[in-house]
Amino acid sequence: MFRSFMTGSENKPAAKGKGSRPERSAAPVTIQRAVRAMFGGAAGTIVWGIFWVIVAATSKSNLVQYNNSLPHGKQLTTSQVNSEFTGTIIVLIIETLLFTALWLWMARMNQDGRSWARYVSSVLFVLWTYETYRTIGVGGNWVVIVDLVLSVLIWCIGVAAVYFMWKPESTVYYKSTAQRV
Repeated sequence: MFRSFMTGSENKPAAKGKGSRPERSAAPVTIQRAVRAMFGGAAGTIVWGIFWVIVAATSKSNLVQYNNSLPHGKQLTTSQVNSEFTGTIIVLIIETLLFTALWLWMARMNQDGRSWARYVSSVLFVLWTYETYRTIGVGGNWVVIVDLVLSVLIWCIGVAAVYFMWKPESTVYYKSTAQRV
């Protein structure tokens, strides 16, 4: 019943409109695994962002203490401290949303067989590799250790995604979708 409502007939497929996407073959298992890894990377990035927002929120008292330890002429007003704190939270939220959106966008584009997305994903992975490397040498309090664990976890997810995107089966898929466009 539902099918006939959507297509107008039980035996006839629905007509494609102007905005419909061209027919595409199902993505191979390697691409599906890469996409799942990218979804995992997006989830990991959200956890990473929430962690940093919590750290920033709990560190406001440290900012106030630091400000109070400055010489009297260099201290920030309460309004300036609050503005700096709010700005930090906003930047962290925007950064988290941007990184998560990049994971999801690259997952969608790679699933659609866009070969440029494989290269962009690889470049983004190299950038995250550099950022993770920079985290390794930093001091050893619990915040840095948790950040390192989350960064390495996200990095491992990126390794899996890049690995599956560059498998021979994936290359065939990218080439086949490029010929149809």
